[in-house]
Amino acid sequence: MHCSIAPPRDLRVGRDGNVRSRRRLALLAALALVGLVTACADEGADGGAGVVPTSGELHGIWANIEDDEVRAWVFSASNDEYDDLAGKSGVYVVWKYTLGQPQTLEQRGTYAIVDGALRTKPVWDLWYPCDVNWIGACPSGVGKEFSNEIRAFTKEKLRLQSSTATSGERVYNRVQACPAPVSAGAFANRGAPWPGDTYAANGYPTALSDAAGAIHLFTGTAATWTLRHATHAACGWKVEDVADGRPTVSRFLSAADGTLHGVYYALEDNSTHYVVQQDGAWKSELVAGAWMHGFGLLPDATPVVLLASSTAPRLQLGRRTEAGWSFETVVEAPSPAVAASALVVHKDGAIEVLVPDGTAFSRLRRQPDGSWQGETLGVGCDDVSHLHARSDGKIALLCAHTIATNGIVSKSRRFTYVEEQAQGWVVQDLDEALRASLTIPPSGEPTIALLRNGSLGGTNGFNILVGTRGADGWLLRHGEGDGGLVREWSDIAVAVDADGHRWVHAHESSVVTADAITSAGPRSFTLHLTLPSDTPSVTVSSVPAGLQCPGACSVEVPPDTLVRLRFAFDAPASMQIAPGDCFIPAGEDPRVWECRVSVQRADVEAVATPTPAPVIWSTLLGGTADDGLDDVANNGTDIALAGHLGGAGSLGTTTLPGAAGDLVLARMKTSGTVAWARTIAVAQQAATNLHVGLAADGGAFLGLTTTTALQADGLAATQAGATLLRTDGDGKVVAVRALLAAGGGSISEVIGLGDGSVLVAGTFSGGDFGDGDVQTAGGADGFVARLDAKLALVWLRVVGTPSEDGAPRIAADDAGNVVGVVLAIGDVHFDGETKATGLSGSGSWLFALKPDGTLAWSNAESATDLMAPNLVARGADGSLYITTSNGLNFIRKHAVGGALVWSTQAQTGSKIVDLDVAADGKLLTVGTFAGGISKQIGPQATIWSAAGEAEGGGFAMQLEQIPSFGRWLGADLLLGGQTSSGLRFGPVQTAGLGGSDGWLARLPL
Repeated sequence: MHCSIAPPRDLRVGRDGNVRSRRRLALLAALALVGLVTACADEGADGGAGVVPTSGELHGIWANIEDDEVRAWVFSASNDEYDDLAGKSGVYVVWKYTLGQPQTLEQRGTYAIVDGALRTKPVWDLWYPCDVNWIGACPSGVGKEFSNEIRAFTKEKLRLQSSTATSGERVYNRVQACPAPVSAGAFANRGAPWPGDTYAANGYPTALSDAAGAIHLFTGTAATWTLRHATHAACGWKVEDVADGRPTVSRFLSAADGTLHGVYYALEDNSTHYVVQQDGAWKSELVAGAWMHGFGLLPDATPVVLLASSTAPRLQLGRRTEAGWSFETVVEAPSPAVAASALVVHKDGAIEVLVPDGTAFSRLRRQPDGSWQGETLGVGCDDVSHLHARSDGKIALLCAHTIATNGIVSKSRRFTYVEEQAQGWVVQDLDEALRASLTIPPSGEPTIALLRNGSLGGTNGFNILVGTRGADGWLLRHGEGDGGLVREWSDIAVAVDADGHRWVHAHESSVVTADAITSAGPRSFTLHLTLPSDTPSVTVSSVPAGLQCPGACSVEVPPDTLVRLRFAFDAPASMQIAPGDCFIPAGEDPRVWECRVSVQRADVEAVATPTPAPVIWSTLLGGTADDGLDDVANNGTDIALAGHLGGAGSLGTTTLPGAAGDLVLARMKTSGTVAWARTIAVAQQAATNLHVGLAADGGAFLGLTTTTALQADGLAATQAGATLLRTDGDGKVVAVRALLAAGGGSISEVIGLGDGSVLVAGTFSGGDFGDGDVQTAGGADGFVARLDAKLALVWLRVVGTPSEDGAPRIAADDAGNVVGVVLAIGDVHFDGETKATGLSGSGSWLFALKPDGTLAWSNAESATDLMAPNLVARGADGSLYITTSNGLNFIRKHAVGGALVWSTQAQTGSKIVDLDVAADGKLLTVGTFAGGISKQIGPQATIWSAAGEAEGGGFAMQLEQIPSFGRWLGADLLLGGQTSSGLRFGPVQTAGLGGSDGWLARLPL
């Protein structure tokens, strides 16, 4: 028999360079025997009959586990596997491994039972395999003889003297195979079947369990080495060659009688070969000069192969007969992605083939009578692999989805498990991985293995996730491997043996089972798991994918289990996690993240609470040239934005084609996802004063001032000047008009209303709005207008003085109730009537309009703190908030009717750039600190109470530019502006796109 675990630590004679005493080495030999354990039998009080065994009675494997180290001695009459044991009688080999380490042969030699002691004479030692050295001595026990007293012996136990054990002796148990170390259900490394080979020699593995439940491994050799077969013996691996040449991808199956059948592709002559194991030898024959995509065995063990012809554009099914191989065409002119095809054989002899067909897969079934049926696979995949037939005649498979970020395709893919059921297809998310494998053992429970690059705690090596689906979904155990990074040609294969152990063959020939885990990377979050009864109970507020509890719930899992939890944090970006451990599921709100969490016993006692991040989400608008964000509007559920491009660019991950000067119009969800985004071509620098509003049907309004005609989406060109356009819910421009028939004027405010109409404010110097000429009070006057969804004028109101006037600043509710203010010097005229007289140079006229445009109330003021009113907000009760644009920076609240409620002064010397009021009356102001704009000083956002008192000192953000916009978004803030060097919110950074870019972000308070 042959075993694979290294000799005991105390049998490594002479490792310190000194020849150990015979007694010491004998004791060390005893320790070696303490290697592995599985079975125990009672001894008599005196140790049992036969205290001293004969040499033959020791034949077999004796094992011990101590300190998580497994040691095994294999005694036999002879062993011709090693040249230095050939022809010798009474031989032994010693193996050892520690949890997570491969089995290692440490010593071998001859033995005898003499005078009640076990006498051993090593002929080879792992550390010092020598007889003599250059000075005539060997610093090891090789060639020397050692003795350990036998204290007791039965057929099941052996007790040896040991000075290194507290009790003075060590106990070895007779076992049938080398057991794994005690490891609380973690992964145990079972060693490399092909030691010495590099990663290039061991890609594309196959793992299978034969009819008796024994494990078989096959290399796919990356066209470098021979194709080899390995089986796990009592201790270690037995390896044999299957085929020479340059084989690459191979597939193997076990027939009902245990015979192994396989196919492989030979690179040197572009051919597929069939191999079968008969009478202890492998026989090979040519199938065809074609690439092999799938392999199966019919119920009578007849092999079938799916081939892509190298001489004609077709996919063929080959079937072995007594006369040779026969072929039939499955698909003519398959797509270039035909490599994704898969084959499976059902118990009734039916054969199913999956073939890519554009973005879908054709499911072709060959009935036992030879007829074919076809349908489209009911799930979407980029790649289908590991197709399996279930006992009920339905299929299960792994589905791979390409991961692309900003146009860059990742080597890893996202895998889902897809299962056909009576009611339709069931799709279950697994994880991201470089490669994946699926098997369905006789028990019927699917088992998967995923190979991922890098360790959970770092970037080197690899990690393996192995899982079986239970009643509550998939729970994945995690193990890590050493070695170099996983390569493109690396692969993973999984099989389940007769005892239910899961065997995984991974990169660099590493083989692990579900008996034991090499390591587990701890992660600590506020979400906990309820662990088994021997660990503290903890609370879970979210659970693995598949359960998705709506509120607090718990799930019981064993320690060292990798699960995915769903986190609903206000600010998930603050979590200190390794890249790739957390992601936002497709279509989810950015506040919801899905994370891999490796839970260990030690982690449940002290768990850190994440602190809110300084940003919930952020996005950039721009490209390599200078770009900008001009205006933003939001209604609590949606955001509209308008900007301009310096050339082709993007909004987040959405590509925006365009040229210099083109306009950008987009609608986003408050989650940060883009509903639609588009560009509108205009002459460079021809459009200014962009103002955006939300349309009720999912579109947007855009007001702008143009110096040239505007034409979009096939609509008639407009006059230059104040122009308004409207899009539908897909971003297509469906209406456009110049407000003045002869052109001219400008737009300063656009507000979409709930009924689909829009409010517009601006200035003009007289002209035709569509119902005849409108006269001004003198010079330029302001106007407020309401237009319907088709941009037809509903009503128009003009406000101004005999001097040159600026545009009124307005705010409105969803029904169209308007409040506003206009700078006024002298007499104020509204809709042709004088409403106030003799206002001084700092005067302002406050007003409110009903939805039909009639004046609700007005109020004239000459207070010095109203100099140059700039920003306006409307309270839920119809009150009016006003700020000044510079100088003293007063903020005022006026009640319905215009009476002053309070006035407060913001920081002297600062500049307030935006203003918004919440439903509870809290006011948001965004501005700069005194001292100017700089990266060190940055912007300031301050929350004011309804009583006009600042609540807290605000906060400063490390940005090079001040926000141009600041709005309430529920309890959060929506900020936007310009940046020339990317974004930075605390530790969260985003690199700039080039030149200046627009930015938009949602921040928690």
